Amino acid sequence: LQEPQPTAGPEQPAGFVEEINRGAARLDQDRIDEAIVHFERARALAPDRAEVYNNLGNAATAENRLHDAVAHYQRAIRLDPDLADAQMNLGMALLKLGDLPAGFGEFEWRWQTRQFSPFMPPHPRWDGSPQPGKTLLVHTEQGAGDAIQFIRFVKLARERVGNVLLIAPDSLQALFATAAGVDAIRGAGEIAEQAFDVHVPLLSLPTVLGTTLETIPSEFPYLH
Repeated sequence: LQEPQPTAGPEQPAGFVEEINRGAARLDQDRIDEAIVHFERARALAPDRAEVYNNLGNAATAENRLHDAVAHYQRAIRLDPDLADAQMNLGMALLKLGDLPAGFGEFEWRWQTRQFSPFMPPHPRWDGSPQPGKTLLVHTEQGAGDAIQFIRFVKLARERVGNVLLIAPDSLQALFATAAGVDAIRGAGEIAEQAFDVHVPLLSLPTVLGTTLETIPSEFPYLH
């Protein structure tokens, strides 16, 4: 998960960007050892650049050295607290380690990266607090696999609000109509502002619901 790198400048010595990009290319090809060589060369050129440690974290993640990855991402964040990619990557590493509250919290940084375009209606974003009588709009994001995995959380959200209006692609609507907690389903662009009161992205439900390993919804089947 590496964004294109900026061109070299006063804080980036010659060759730094090239080493980062070569390493990222090797990492995309699963040539992890070669990628690390390039990232270490970049670190030697600019040891205080956050991008170096974000990329070293990505390499460690690829080798399933998750504790090393967390340490690299945390160092990147110390150097640049606004590096959204490092924050999001830290979240995914923590999720793999089973630290769901911290992991999902860091994963909220996905909306600050170039990979995601946030849904920004004028309504307030739901924080998980009880909203009896209110309609919650939940919108899917990312791919069908993620949506199918996370739709199970809608039932828990429904227990705290009056109604749940789900926004989902046409290809998933018939399947998601069988999910507990879904009161109505619409496609993107088919909903009026007055149709809901608060909103939340589907993959943010574990965050606002305070999910842990012990409280992941485990009722099966949850789709039919």
